[in-house]
Amino acid sequence: MPESSQPVGQLQPAMEFPSGLPADGLQPWEETRAGSALDAQSEFTAGTQRFLEGGSVLDAGAASRIGDSSGAGDGMSFALYRLPMAGQQPGALAFDVNILPDGDFGPSSYYIGLSNYAAGRWEWHGPYSEHHVRLVRSSQPGPDVFASEDYTSEFDNLFVNVLVHGSSQVDVLGISSDSLSGADAEAPPVPQGLAATGINGGVALTWNPVLAADLAGYRVNFSKQAFSAPDEAGVQHAGFVEGNTRHLLAGLSGEVHVRISAVDNNGNESTLSDEVTATALSGDAPLIRLEVSNNSVPRNAVATVEVVGGDENLLYDYDLDGDGIYELTGETDTLKALPTQETGLIRPAVRASDLDGERIALGGVSLLISSNSRPVADALASVQFGTAPLSVDFDGSGSTDFDGTVVGGGWDFDGDGVYDSYDEGSTANLSASHQYNTPGFYNARLKVLDDEGAWDVDTIGIFVDGGETQNRPPVANLVFSPDFIISGLYVSPIDMQFDASSSFDPDFDTLEYAWDVNGDGSYASYQSLSTASISSFTQGLQSAGVRVRDEAGNISQATVVYAVYQFNSQLVDSGRTVGNATSIVSVDSILGSTRTGIAYYDSSNDDLMFTYCTDQNGYSWQPAYVVEALGGEWMSLVPNASDFQMGYYRDGNLYYRESDDEGKSFEAPIDVDTGADDAGMYVDAVRLTNKPAFAYYNATDGDLYYAVSNSVNVSNFGTPVNVDGTGDTGLYPDVVYSGGNHSIAYYRQDNGNLMFVQSTDTSGLNWGSPVMVDGNDGDVGRHPSMLSISFKFCIAYLDSLNDVWFVKSSDSSGSAWGTPLHLGNVNAKTCEMMVVGDRLAIFIGDDVLGRGEFILSEDISGDSWGSWEYYDYGDTTGFMSAAPMFNGMPGLAYWDEDQELYFTTPRLD
Repeated sequence: MPESSQPVGQLQPAMEFPSGLPADGLQPWEETRAGSALDAQSEFTAGTQRFLEGGSVLDAGAASRIGDSSGAGDGMSFALYRLPMAGQQPGALAFDVNILPDGDFGPSSYYIGLSNYAAGRWEWHGPYSEHHVRLVRSSQPGPDVFASEDYTSEFDNLFVNVLVHGSSQVDVLGISSDSLSGADAEAPPVPQGLAATGINGGVALTWNPVLAADLAGYRVNFSKQAFSAPDEAGVQHAGFVEGNTRHLLAGLSGEVHVRISAVDNNGNESTLSDEVTATALSGDAPLIRLEVSNNSVPRNAVATVEVVGGDENLLYDYDLDGDGIYELTGETDTLKALPTQETGLIRPAVRASDLDGERIALGGVSLLISSNSRPVADALASVQFGTAPLSVDFDGSGSTDFDGTVVGGGWDFDGDGVYDSYDEGSTANLSASHQYNTPGFYNARLKVLDDEGAWDVDTIGIFVDGGETQNRPPVANLVFSPDFIISGLYVSPIDMQFDASSSFDPDFDTLEYAWDVNGDGSYASYQSLSTASISSFTQGLQSAGVRVRDEAGNISQATVVYAVYQFNSQLVDSGRTVGNATSIVSVDSILGSTRTGIAYYDSSNDDLMFTYCTDQNGYSWQPAYVVEALGGEWMSLVPNASDFQMGYYRDGNLYYRESDDEGKSFEAPIDVDTGADDAGMYVDAVRLTNKPAFAYYNATDGDLYYAVSNSVNVSNFGTPVNVDGTGDTGLYPDVVYSGGNHSIAYYRQDNGNLMFVQSTDTSGLNWGSPVMVDGNDGDVGRHPSMLSISFKFCIAYLDSLNDVWFVKSSDSSGSAWGTPLHLGNVNAKTCEMMVVGDRLAIFIGDDVLGRGEFILSEDISGDSWGSWEYYDYGDTTGFMSAAPMFNGMPGLAYWDEDQELYFTTPRLD
């Protein structure tokens, strides 16, 4: 199940993201074809045949390379495609997109946007990390279908947007489209022979092919329980329609029920197949990626595929021509030559497996084989800048074709995607003239066509100045804050703010602004306000735009795209009496995977439990197992480690365990504090200079203690240090390590105060005097959660009435603190604070009214906060813990009134 690898930031492309849906026009080469209305079935649009683009988009052979994996691009890049539908609506779409590594060497991802003209906005699907994705029309629910009444412009064209963000990078080879045929209402046959096999972390599926001329593919439906219809509660759908007769459902655990259906190009869908059941095995699938030497090659040229990322114990089955049959099986070689004797598009695939057939992974790429090389367009202009009206003579006669002849072409003078002077049967229009009357910057484009239908585009920039007498258009600039929205189950705790105040007019005219904050292409009337906001959101990618008008009536426009995340809880474990604390952490393993683990206590059996997720987005939770029998009431996982490490309390002692196999098991315990005292309650872990350390409460002494490992390899711990022995103190410690110092926030029980203490050295052996942070009337300081930001500290904590408070230090030593800020009476059982994007977030579990809530600050200072909203409603959330996930989102672990363990994180879909 796909998810997003990181938060979507602001769009800063070379060309603005289209506001609403793009304006269309009739291309010159379509004028003579309009009357024939030929069937557009199996129309293929090459990846380089972009209508418009923005951000980092380059030609990569016959593909468009979208995105920047260097780490420099934190915005978005997109390519817009214009697909002729010949008067019909789309019935099926297929995308061939080769996946490149992202900036962290993981799989890149991309989104697909369809021009939903009925709704007046983009309809987004994804994200995807698969090389071949199909979407079909269907009335049934699912992320793999589209069902709107109208996806085409007034000129009967479908627009498709392929978008990437962050450091993702993909190569788009092409888009295949099939239009609806109203005469066909017959569903394809029901798929037969469905078989399911449990593998590590998932289920492998195979079935017999359905013989139907207009077959679009197969929809895969699965659930944790038996089902008979795809719209039943709990039924999930693969994110795309499968075009092959094999599919791998990854990121699953336990028993899985599966049914598939066949769907054709006209939206007709068969009834569901017979149900099959398999049990996903514990463990992980191998991590592989298939790379192709080139996206496109001439016929009979050398092309290879290589498996990247597999281990030495894997065997490989190769389907080199993409026909669904593995020609080579049980291979150990990771590099294979591809057949290039026939022209067309092939989709080589590989299946990696171990000797037992339990660790299985699938990989694939697309390759375009051509008998003809593209021509080379060469655009020249007599002048590239000047004052309006500016006359420019364009010349494309220098364009060449190395294996044929350039037979036609022409010019798009204003770069809007529609060619103004074009003839596909003559080269006369390669030379043309145009007069620019309106100041601005224009990307004029030359397109040339060779004698076998291949084409190429070259772009040349034209800058037109307004001069002294002509009024120039304004420059529209638009930014937004925050970088993304995290919405509660019902509403967002904060608004999205838009700011166009940096827009300006070269002639110093006064500006007016018209806003489209909903992103539906409908703009309000012009006003003087340069800012706007929106408080109601829909989960997914959203857009907003502004039009800026000067006194002369000239208008410019800017658009932004932002992400709206919403919490999505899932059950991790049940059938136990989950009690006391939970602890969650994400680790970046030295073995190459990123995963999240949860430790928790089963009070009915007195067991310390552990489960982990094999993907970075929190979908694939493995069956829980016992780490320590007869103990573990309090535990804490070590953050920022290369594998899972934890400290835990058992029978009055504190112990340490670690995993060296990515959470599949834990080694024997190591003593941390096993003296005669009752030590180790409320333990909290920190990592410093690659060594774990623990702050904890000694119930016998009523003191705060601290213990640090003697070595990176953690063979033993140093003598525990008594950090604060004044009164009954040291409960609920929260420790951070920053700037070479160890700092602890904790609760002093005998006088009900929030306390802070900091080490005087980097070793954590010597400590300064404790500081009272909040000693106001009442009992304050329970369950503190502390962060170090910009060399100062901030703490969220509870009082005896379970109200939430927030306070900041005035210096880096924590010797002085500001006035505590009351954030609300929310019946908090515990609280966790973390940085999310450009602000602070506090999460609480409310075990009185039965809900999980969170609040966001207006900015990173924490001086002002939004309203409390829900991440879970209806289950009484008890002790919870929070940790940052690898996609930058918070991950929460908590148990509810039914003693069930849950995980939740904000998601795009």
